[in-house]
Amino acid sequence: MMMNRTRTERLWIKRATWSLLLVLWALIPASAQLAERNSAVRTADHPPHQHDSGIDGLLHEHDQVIEFTENKGQFTEGVLYKADFPMGQALATANGMLVKAYDPASISARAKEGMQLEVDHQAGRPVKGITTPLKGHGWLMRFENASRGVKVEARGQHEEVRNYFIGDKDKHAENVRSFQEIWYTNMYDGIDVRYYPAADGSLEYDIICKPGSDRSISL
Repeated sequence: MMMNRTRTERLWIKRATWSLLLVLWALIPASAQLAERNSAVRTADHPPHQHDSGIDGLLHEHDQVIEFTENKGQFTEGVLYKADFPMGQALATANGMLVKAYDPASISARAKEGMQLEVDHQAGRPVKGITTPLKGHGWLMRFENASRGVKVEARGQHEEVRNYFIGDKDKHAENVRSFQEIWYTNMYDGIDVRYYPAADGSLEYDIICKPGSDRSISL
């Protein structure tokens, strides 16, 4: 029988509105746009309705599924899997899970500048690109004195695959898979760490202790 010991840590800042996400997506250079193939079209689970709580209602209606995408050269070297959520990222590395959280004010400022750049582009004026810095912070969730035999595994593969066409053809990444969970197996002898999306869209982790393992070392 497997013994589960769970410690949950919320790793996200309040979500941006869906419209803001669409604006940010529109600002990505065309050459770096993500081309999706064999992707299932996701539709809204609920019909439009009035939000008594205003913006807070919008934030919670458009929850985004967290998916860990494998790195086939389209991400920074050292990143094994990357998950994006509205106000940050989670990067699975060999040294642990690196979590980034962005400042909502800087995202809003970049979006505002991006909309102005779009207006300038449509008017035929020269466009140099976004100059507003993206502020935030990050922290590395690394377990001290971890086993040398720890392995990073992705589980729960999604059906769709994606293609990234970035720069020269030799830098393109095709048939890129995404997964539901990331496991650091054998973090300690008989102990695994599982990262997965919670029901509310936040990122959670469990420390899973197998029979006979020393649970005290994971505290």
